[in-house]
Amino acid sequence: MKKIFLSCFLAMFALAAVAQTSNVAWKFEQKKNDDGTITFSATADVAANWYMYSTQPVDGPLPTEFKFNTGKDYTLVDGIKESPKPKEKYDEAFEVNVKVFEGKVVFTQKIKPATNKPFTISGSISYQTCSGETCIMNDTEFSVAVK
Repeated sequence: MKKIFLSCFLAMFALAAVAQTSNVAWKFEQKKNDDGTITFSATADVAANWYMYSTQPVDGPLPTEFKFNTGKDYTLVDGIKESPKPKEKYDEAFEVNVKVFEGKVVFTQKIKPATNKPFTISGSISYQTCSGETCIMNDTEFSVAVK
């Protein structure tokens, strides 16, 4: 009986873990610009009935945050840009107006290379997604080669 209970519990835990990571699909790219800079793009495809918070902080939920592993190979120019503009809505759980994305959103960061040699743009994204019933904190790492 204990084995059956434990098996059911582990199966439910595994399904919950899969559900937590499948509400956003990410795609990472880089494009060289005519002025010598690079545009790093992170495209998030948020699952139906879910939304993701903007990078713009408010007194409430944690905003989406990008952390780049900068070093001697490149520097960041300005900050993260979001497209399209986020929707503003009242969040009953936090009792504040928040900015969110539903569906597809593209985050871009302009980068200035400090070398002519190949290098890698890498880092992580911390973000929160919600469905109206539940919210999940997520972390995703990224790595994009620049040649």
